[in-house]
Amino acid sequence: MAEEIKLPKNIRQIGEREEKVKIYMEDYVNTYIRRLKVGSDEKPRVGILVGTRQAETERPYLFINGALEVYGSYMEEGAVRINEMTWAAVYDKLDKFFPQRAICGWFYCCREEEEADLRTLFSTHDMYFRGGDKVLFLYRENEEENFYLGRISSFEKLKGFNIYYERNEQMQDYLISVNPQRHIEEPKEEPVMQNFRSVMQQQKEKSQQRKSSGFAASAAMLLLATAVVTGSYMLKNNKLEAVFSDNVEQTFPSGSGTSVSGSGISESGGSSGESAPSTQGQPGESQGVVIEEVPGNVFPTEAPSTETPTEAPTEAPETQAPDPQPEQTAPPETNAPETPPATEAAAVSTYIVQSGDTLSIISKKIYGDDKHVQALCDANGITNPDFLYVGQELTLP
Repeated sequence: MAEEIKLPKNIRQIGEREEKVKIYMEDYVNTYIRRLKVGSDEKPRVGILVGTRQAETERPYLFINGALEVYGSYMEEGAVRINEMTWAAVYDKLDKFFPQRAICGWFYCCREEEEADLRTLFSTHDMYFRGGDKVLFLYRENEEENFYLGRISSFEKLKGFNIYYERNEQMQDYLISVNPQRHIEEPKEEPVMQNFRSVMQQQKEKSQQRKSSGFAASAAMLLLATAVVTGSYMLKNNKLEAVFSDNVEQTFPSGSGTSVSGSGISESGGSSGESAPSTQGQPGESQGVVIEEVPGNVFPTEAPSTETPTEAPTEAPETQAPDPQPEQTAPPETNAPETPPATEAAAVSTYIVQSGDTLSIISKKIYGDDKHVQALCDANGITNPDFLYVGQELTLP
């Protein structure tokens, strides 16, 4: 299974896109090699490239993040040679400055007018850096640099590579240990790199500002949504209260002795919070009966109530047209008094039909049973006992 390749974030491509080997060289390493100076009487500068190698199914990846110069090398028949003592010094420096990093290849710096012989360079590569996709980084002063991949019998020039940027502390420590007067100029960042780092920093700051602005906008939207929901809820409650008040005012007009408050509907003269009786009374309850008293010498045997009864209206309280065939509601079988007061029927002479009334229900309300249906029909000239309408006045036999 191929290992996961994690590429650097800030990358600058040099040359064309190369597909055979992906090379990523850290900026401190590239700057160090480009600033090595080769005097007119000096031999080329040679060094080791270190880093890590990762591979996927199609191609290897080389991440070069360290470089150190080999001081004991010498030229023999045009080729670079490194003896055992020099190699021992190289490995000591690798352990000191670049632990846990592998050799990825080598670099060769020469004067601008010098023509590098790739055949002799390949002889050095084949002797010390054979196999493992190791590369040669060839740099001629004031000219572009190139990577060469070692094959079986020659070099293959690669089309391009990538430079990436990171805090390479190990390479910085090595640069400090090197004598800057002899081997490297005073580090000075190029204007292009200054602009690049400045742009990257500005983008980072803008990204942080966008995140902060997005959080503030989300909080503001949440507060606005909460205010809208709360306002809508209060407005809805106010409308419902207004509609409820209008309906109660229509049902209980002013002067009827009934008041509406936050604790409920109550009649004047009663205890506060006591609910008003329903207009559709239960069987046997006198509160649901609208009674009209007529002059006469008939009086109830019980003590008269101190409350003045309210006269029932002679017209229907609603403008609902009479239904020729209203639904007949089955009389409730519960809560019916077994022995109604006999004097109540004597005091009642007329009855106003309410919503849901039938002759059977009226008979039970007035007389305590449904045996007076025929008598009610005879007294009021009713031929169809099912034909009643709200507000109809009945004579009680």
